[in-house]
Amino acid sequence: MAHITKTQLSPYTAMQMFDLVENFEYYPDFLPFCTRAISRPIGADELHGTLFINKGPFKKSFTTHNKMYRDSVPPYIDIKLVNGPFKQLEGYWRFVDGEAGCEVTLDLTYDMKSGLLNHALSSVFDWIAVTMVDAFCEQAHKIYEAKN
Repeated sequence: MAHITKTQLSPYTAMQMFDLVENFEYYPDFLPFCTRAISRPIGADELHGTLFINKGPFKKSFTTHNKMYRDSVPPYIDIKLVNGPFKQLEGYWRFVDGEAGCEVTLDLTYDMKSGLLNHALSSVFDWIAVTMVDAFCEQAHKIYEAKN
């Protein structure tokens, strides 16, 4: 089982960053490895999201159950595997306001369905997870700076 955590400081608020991560269907617009995203709401604060990833040998899609805790302090999004090439995938996005902005954290624990797949793709998936946080912070700058 692999575990990855990436935290980055963004000058924007926790709610601005939460809103950006929550808008699942826009991921292909700014995530370089995401070719398609499908969002299926299953309740007021829940959705099943399917990401189609194409990065090197990692050409897969997977679906997660995402539960949004907008009113929590700090706000966060809980992620659990529904289906895909993983035996296990769970984690969260967390958004903590501070004096210098928002601390954005993506924390994931995962295990591929097969040992061979785990060996071949874990470094690529680690890169994807780390790159996601960077890409969201860059997208926030594009969106929120344009509004000022």
